[in-house]
Amino acid sequence: MQVKAAYTGVVTKGVRTVLYGGIFLIGVSLPAGASATTIYLTSGTTWAIPSDWNSSNNTIEVIGGGAGGATGDGQWGGGGGGGGGGYSKISNLTLTAGGTAYVSIGSGGGASTNGGDTWFNNVNAAATSTTGGALAKGGTAGTAGASGAGGAGGASGSGVGSTKYSGGSGATQSGGIGGGGGGAAGLNGAGTTPSCGGGGGCPGGSGDAGSGGAGGTQTSNSNGGAGGNGTEWDSTHGSGGGGGGGASSDTQNAYNGGTGGLYGAGGGGGGGAFGGCSPGAGGAGRQGLIVITYSPSLPSAARDLTVTKAVSVTGNVTVSSNLTKGSGTFVIDHPLDPENKLLYHSFVESPDALNEYTGTTKIGKNGEATVRLPNYFEALNGNYQYFVRPVDAPMPGLYIKQEVKNNTFVIAGGVSGKGVSWMVTGIRHDPYILANPIIPEVEKGPDQLVDKGEYIFEGNVPDYPTLFGRLWDVFKRWFSAP
Repeated sequence: MQVKAAYTGVVTKGVRTVLYGGIFLIGVSLPAGASATTIYLTSGTTWAIPSDWNSSNNTIEVIGGGAGGATGDGQWGGGGGGGGGGYSKISNLTLTAGGTAYVSIGSGGGASTNGGDTWFNNVNAAATSTTGGALAKGGTAGTAGASGAGGAGGASGSGVGSTKYSGGSGATQSGGIGGGGGGAAGLNGAGTTPSCGGGGGCPGGSGDAGSGGAGGTQTSNSNGGAGGNGTEWDSTHGSGGGGGGGASSDTQNAYNGGTGGLYGAGGGGGGGAFGGCSPGAGGAGRQGLIVITYSPSLPSAARDLTVTKAVSVTGNVTVSSNLTKGSGTFVIDHPLDPENKLLYHSFVESPDALNEYTGTTKIGKNGEATVRLPNYFEALNGNYQYFVRPVDAPMPGLYIKQEVKNNTFVIAGGVSGKGVSWMVTGIRHDPYILANPIIPEVEKGPDQLVDKGEYIFEGNVPDYPTLFGRLWDVFKRWFSAP
């Protein structure tokens, strides 16, 4: 069984934006911790790895099964409590999205039965693979008899993972009274070992520090109470539950141990026999659990997210990669009628990574003018083009006497004291554009905005999709051309 928590989070950085036609596309690379999906595995032997699996931002947490408490014996001895399941965690596990991971959920032990091991990604109970997954050991069952020892919790030393805790150990029986079960370990620490209380028997141990449920208690001459549920992850799927309470005996009956709390808790021991009655049964341990948490990694293609309606952004927008668009404008309140009108201007387009620099200057007494460009001009640009025009007098002899050198160029052949309008263009040659050149013509395909046979603008779709229709369409266009 798999339970998937609701997806929550806010995208804060790493956005690749593409705008074409009337469609706004955002490819999102989520930052660490920005959002998370949590999945709880409570049964099954395989897990289908999601298509949005993020191998650089995930955690796998496993809790072993809790052991059962021992059944009391016929010679007055109560049963020892079962040990709680251990805990292991591994982070940033590399898995193939869309593939399969092999898992095992440790079973809860019945009376006098060990809890099962829980493992993820083919790290089995024998730990034949010690990397690439996680393993948490199940608890050990309590024993019966005069000693009636509590079972050990799942040992951290036998687990596999970057973070490991042992489960709580069950308590030993005392005077025919069953020992309490051990709490399961969890994220915040190991389960606690219970101690026998006076008169009524041993309460079960709590789960991991601060999060596991309290152990079940028991009053004199009654069955042991059930362990409380843990609350490590959410109200439905707790972590290490508390161990079940131990049971006592009287002159007529021997009572049963309490069951463990939710996930990984050990059961309490049964009471011993007295006055010829049958001994009480040990309480059952609880099954293990796998908790998978990851921040989804969305595909990097441009069509990750399609918004078919207009998008309005009131703040600044920064694009760290490339911006692609079908057309582009600026829009402002109209300078002559800002209350009632808007003013649109188109972007200047070029197949090159073109920069423009413009200005006016006065011709000096020697018929020349020196124009100083920004101090970064030569570092940013190459392949210069020059355009000069006289402003307030004919100057048929205008020419570029010196091309750009030390971020300046010289105009000559002018009329002293008269104005000249100039423009210089350059093609970017900075490291980013050299590594990411603009390619004006590309073939449509799976890695492009649209595949072959698809159209960005529906007005380009031919009226006649058949081969004959296409030829007829070309024929019409040819004869209708001016």
